[in-house]
Amino acid sequence: MRKLLVGLAFILCSAFVFGDTIGPSTGCADSVCLGASYTLNVVNYSGNQLTVDYIIDGSKFTNGTGSVITGNTDGIFSLALNFSVPVTGVSLLSAPGGINDWQAQTGGENSSGCDGNGTPFGCAQVTSLGNMPVVGSAESAPYIWEFLLTTDGSALGAEHVKADFYSYAGSFINQISLDVPSGGGGGGGQVPEPSSLIMLGTGLLIGGSLLRRRFAL
Repeated sequence: MRKLLVGLAFILCSAFVFGDTIGPSTGCADSVCLGASYTLNVVNYSGNQLTVDYIIDGSKFTNGTGSVITGNTDGIFSLALNFSVPVTGVSLLSAPGGINDWQAQTGGENSSGCDGNGTPFGCAQVTSLGNMPVVGSAESAPYIWEFLLTTDGSALGAEHVKADFYSYAGSFINQISLDVPSGGGGGGGQVPEPSSLIMLGTGLLIGGSLLRRRFAL
């Protein structure tokens, strides 16, 4: 029984995983991250179904000016992911404003994201249909897009993310294009997933209990 509990504690502790975050707190330059933070969490990869959370905290969005944008002037128009594996299908499980506010597509990658044509080599994109999430001081909480991607089931490669920002007048204002090394922590910033924190805590409690029992004997 003791060996079983030790094994369980080890499994739970080893299941502690991290999301990859890039932003000002990890040393990302204002001209590159535009003052915002970007987190990518691989939630589940079973068979050929990949679930990914893409989180953008744009509350400090500067558009590269060094000063946080105020008022309801700019928003997130589109974003794209690339995992260096073929992606043949993309849908949203949840998104700011609801999944019907976004149009999804795959395809070859271009400077804006996915072009909708060519080999669907890892590119998955969603584009706002009119209700862009505001960025800058008017943003009240980070935005989360939960993607469900259909792949060929192969191992994930290097991760790459894009996001296009538009003004509410309808004009393009800026884009981020960032490489997120797989498992590398995105430049040093690592954000634990909530489920992973729970598993880690449970593992530590079990391990601590076993140690106390051992020393009490």
